[in-house]
Amino acid sequence: MTGAYAYIPTAHVYLYSDSADPALRHGLFRLPHTYYVRILSEESDYYRVEYLSDGEHTKRVTGYCKKNEIIPVDYTPTSPYLYKTITVTYRLDDDPGGSLSSLTLTCAYYGDYTDGTKSYCYVLLGDSFGYVPRPADLTFDKNPEYEARLPDDEPTETPATDTPASPARIIVLLLVCLLVPLLAALIFRHGTRRPFEEDIFD
Repeated sequence: MTGAYAYIPTAHVYLYSDSADPALRHGLFRLPHTYYVRILSEESDYYRVEYLSDGEHTKRVTGYCKKNEIIPVDYTPTSPYLYKTITVTYRLDDDPGGSLSSLTLTCAYYGDYTDGTKSYCYVLLGDSFGYVPRPADLTFDKNPEYEARLPDDEPTETPATDTPASPARIIVLLLVCLLVPLLAALIFRHGTRRPFEEDIFD
């Protein structure tokens, strides 16, 4: 399993901190849905994984994912990671109207994190990881590779349809249809006597 990739099937898969003690692990961020992590090792309930690689704006990050939340695959994805940058603008309140009233920086985007009602992005700025407020217009393209590799006969969810009636079921329905009028005639014939009527002419 070491060296294999695993698919991120939902938008709720966390990368947990890289702590040897499971009790000390905490969710760093939610990994981008439809992308992959690379498995480094495994233990009872977790895979130790890496996400992204070293690049101009990015740096490899390692941590843990819960085994039951990701799907190991038997291929090497063409584009396993989401490479996306966002810009963060800092406004310098101490220099209103000055030449350095704001500063815009480029960060590598890793994933999202929510604290109560506030949403953040986990980013790499220079050599430091941290959180910045999530831009309201932040979107990214989904990776279609996993869906494209599914076999054509893979069962898919389809709307429920009526099951055709079997011959035995049709016969039972016909018998019921024939018996209903007969039973109705017997009931109505028996019901022609007035309540409490007695045979006084016997």
